[in-house]
Amino acid sequence: MDENNSAPAAEANAGITQAQLQTAVATAVASAVAEANAAADARLATERARIEALDGLAAKAGPGAATIVADAKKNGTSADATALAIIMAGAHLQGAVLTALAGDDKTATGAVPAATPAAPGAVAQTAEGWKAEWAQNAALKADFPNAESYAAFKKGESEGRVRLMRGAAAQ
Repeated sequence: MDENNSAPAAEANAGITQAQLQTAVATAVASAVAEANAAADARLATERARIEALDGLAAKAGPGAATIVADAKKNGTSADATALAIIMAGAHLQGAVLTALAGDDKTATGAVPAATPAAPGAVAQTAEGWKAEWAQNAALKADFPNAESYAAFKKGESEGRVRLMRGAAAQ
Protein backbone atom coordinates (compact mmCIF):
# COMPACT_ATOMS: atom_id res chain seq x y z
CA MET A 1 0.00 0.00 0.00
CA ASP A 2 1.38 3.33 -1.09
CA GLU A 3 1.08 6.33 1.17
CA ASN A 4 0.38 9.65 -0.48
CA ASN A 5 0.48 12.36 2.13
CA SER A 6 1.02 15.17 -0.36
CA ALA A 7 4.26 16.15 1.30
CA PRO A 8 6.88 17.55 -1.05
CA ALA A 9 9.29 15.02 -2.34
CA ALA A 10 12.73 15.06 -0.84
CA GLU A 11 14.21 15.69 -4.26
CA ALA A 12 12.24 18.97 -4.67
CA ASN A 13 13.49 20.26 -1.34
CA ALA A 14 17.10 19.44 -2.06
CA GLY A 15 19.28 22.48 -1.51
CA ILE A 16 16.84 24.34 0.82
CA THR A 17 17.83 24.50 4.43
CA GLN A 18 15.48 24.54 7.38
CA ALA A 19 16.47 28.15 8.13
CA GLN A 20 15.67 29.25 4.58
CA LEU A 21 12.28 27.57 4.78
CA GLN A 22 11.48 29.23 8.11
CA THR A 23 12.51 32.63 6.73
CA ALA A 24 10.32 32.20 3.64
CA VAL A 25 7.34 31.16 5.78
CA ALA A 26 7.89 34.06 8.19
CA THR A 27 8.13 36.51 5.28
CA ALA A 28 4.92 35.18 3.71
CA VAL A 29 3.05 35.36 7.04
CA ALA A 30 4.31 38.88 7.74
CA SER A 31 3.24 40.00 4.27
CA ALA A 32 -0.23 38.48 4.72
CA VAL A 33 -0.61 40.09 8.15
CA ALA A 34 0.49 43.49 6.78
CA GLU A 35 -2.04 43.23 3.93
CA ALA A 36 -4.81 42.24 6.36
CA ASN A 37 -3.90 45.12 8.68
CA ALA A 38 -3.89 47.61 5.79
CA ALA A 39 -7.32 46.39 4.66
CA ALA A 40 -8.64 46.61 8.24
CA ASP A 41 -7.21 50.13 8.60
CA ALA A 42 -8.90 51.19 5.35
CA ARG A 43 -12.24 49.75 6.51
CA LEU A 44 -11.82 51.49 9.86
CA ALA A 45 -11.05 54.83 8.18
CA THR A 46 -14.10 54.44 5.94
CA GLU A 47 -16.30 53.64 8.95
CA ARG A 48 -14.93 56.62 10.89
CA ALA A 49 -15.65 58.91 7.93
CA ARG A 50 -19.21 57.50 7.73
CA ILE A 51 -19.78 58.09 11.45
CA GLU A 52 -18.38 61.65 11.20
CA ALA A 53 -20.66 62.37 8.24
CA LEU A 54 -23.66 61.03 10.18
CA ASP A 55 -22.72 63.16 13.20
CA GLY A 56 -22.56 66.18 10.89
CA LEU A 57 -26.03 65.37 9.56
CA ALA A 58 -27.37 65.05 13.09
CA ALA A 59 -25.93 68.45 14.04
CA LYS A 60 -27.39 70.17 10.98
CA ALA A 61 -30.77 68.44 10.99
CA GLY A 62 -31.54 69.08 14.65
CA PRO A 63 -32.99 66.92 17.40
CA GLY A 64 -35.69 65.38 15.20
CA ALA A 65 -33.02 63.48 13.25
CA ALA A 66 -31.34 61.89 16.27
CA THR A 67 -33.30 58.64 16.03
CA ILE A 68 -32.71 58.32 12.28
CA VAL A 69 -28.96 58.93 12.71
CA ALA A 70 -28.69 56.48 15.62
CA ASP A 71 -30.40 53.79 13.54
CA ALA A 72 -28.10 54.55 10.60
CA LYS A 73 -25.01 54.17 12.80
CA LYS A 74 -26.26 50.85 14.13
CA ASN A 75 -27.34 49.46 10.74
CA GLY A 76 -24.36 50.66 8.69
CA THR A 77 -26.49 52.95 6.51
CA SER A 78 -24.55 55.43 4.39
CA ALA A 79 -24.63 59.16 5.09
CA ASP A 80 -26.33 59.76 1.72
CA ALA A 81 -29.15 57.33 2.47
CA THR A 82 -29.50 58.78 5.97
CA ALA A 83 -29.73 62.33 4.61
CA LEU A 84 -32.51 61.19 2.30
CA ALA A 85 -34.30 59.55 5.22
CA ILE A 86 -34.04 62.79 7.22
CA ILE A 87 -35.41 64.79 4.30
CA MET A 88 -38.27 62.35 3.82
CA ALA A 89 -39.09 62.50 7.53
CA GLY A 90 -39.04 66.30 7.37
CA ALA A 91 -41.34 66.29 4.35
CA HIS A 92 -43.63 63.95 6.24
CA LEU A 93 -43.63 66.30 9.23
CA GLN A 94 -44.37 69.29 6.98
CA GLY A 95 -47.27 67.39 5.44
CA ALA A 96 -48.62 66.66 8.92
CA VAL A 97 -48.40 70.36 9.80
CA LEU A 98 -50.26 71.34 6.63
CA THR A 99 -52.94 68.76 7.35
CA ALA A 100 -53.31 70.12 10.88
CA LEU A 101 -53.57 73.67 9.57
CA ALA A 102 -56.25 72.60 7.10
CA GLY A 103 -58.10 71.01 10.02
CA ASP A 104 -57.85 74.28 11.93
CA ASP A 105 -59.44 76.12 9.01
CA LYS A 106 -62.36 73.69 9.07
CA THR A 107 -62.97 74.27 12.77
CA ALA A 108 -63.04 78.03 12.25
CA THR A 109 -66.25 78.04 10.19
CA GLY A 110 -68.68 80.74 11.23
CA ALA A 111 -65.94 82.88 12.73
CA VAL A 112 -66.14 86.55 11.84
CA PRO A 113 -63.13 88.87 11.98
CA ALA A 114 -63.32 91.63 14.53
CA ALA A 115 -64.52 94.95 13.16
CA THR A 116 -61.92 97.64 12.66
CA PRO A 117 -62.68 100.53 14.99
CA ALA A 118 -63.71 103.69 13.17
CA ALA A 119 -61.35 106.62 13.24
CA PRO A 120 -62.55 109.59 15.31
CA GLY A 121 -64.82 111.78 13.19
CA ALA A 122 -65.22 109.07 10.54
CA VAL A 123 -68.50 108.95 8.69
CA ALA A 124 -70.36 105.73 7.98
CA GLN A 125 -70.05 104.97 4.26
CA THR A 126 -73.81 104.72 3.77
CA ALA A 127 -76.45 107.10 2.45
CA GLU A 128 -77.51 107.92 6.00
CA GLY A 129 -73.92 108.60 7.07
CA TRP A 130 -73.32 110.92 4.12
CA LYS A 131 -76.57 112.79 4.79
CA ALA A 132 -75.53 113.25 8.42
CA GLU A 133 -72.13 114.51 7.27
CA TRP A 134 -73.81 117.06 4.92
CA ALA A 135 -76.06 118.25 7.76
CA GLN A 136 -73.06 118.98 10.02
CA ASN A 137 -70.77 120.64 7.45
CA ALA A 138 -71.41 124.21 6.18
CA ALA A 139 -68.91 123.86 3.30
CA LEU A 140 -70.79 120.80 1.98
CA LYS A 141 -74.08 122.70 2.23
CA ALA A 142 -72.54 125.44 0.08
CA ASP A 143 -71.44 122.91 -2.59
CA PHE A 144 -74.53 120.64 -2.62
CA PRO A 145 -78.12 121.91 -2.56
CA ASN A 146 -79.40 119.07 -0.37
CA ALA A 147 -78.30 115.95 1.55
CA GLU A 148 -79.65 113.60 -1.15
CA SER A 149 -77.44 115.13 -3.85
CA TYR A 150 -74.37 114.84 -1.62
CA ALA A 151 -75.25 111.20 -0.80
CA ALA A 152 -75.66 110.47 -4.54
CA PHE A 153 -72.27 112.11 -5.24
CA LYS A 154 -70.54 110.04 -2.49
CA LYS A 155 -72.20 106.84 -3.72
CA GLY A 156 -70.93 107.49 -7.27
CA GLU A 157 -67.48 108.26 -5.89
CA SER A 158 -67.37 105.00 -3.87
CA GLU A 159 -68.42 103.02 -6.96
CA GLY A 160 -65.76 104.69 -9.13
CA ARG A 161 -68.24 106.52 -11.37
CA VAL A 162 -67.26 110.01 -10.12
CA ARG A 163 -63.76 111.48 -10.00
CA LEU A 164 -62.63 114.82 -8.69
CA MET A 165 -60.43 116.78 -11.08
CA ARG A 166 -58.12 119.34 -9.53
CA GLY A 167 -55.59 121.73 -10.99
CA ALA A 168 -54.92 122.11 -14.73
CA ALA A 169 -57.00 119.06 -15.63
CA ALA A 170 -60.12 120.69 -14.18
CA GLN A 171 -60.03 123.65 -16.59
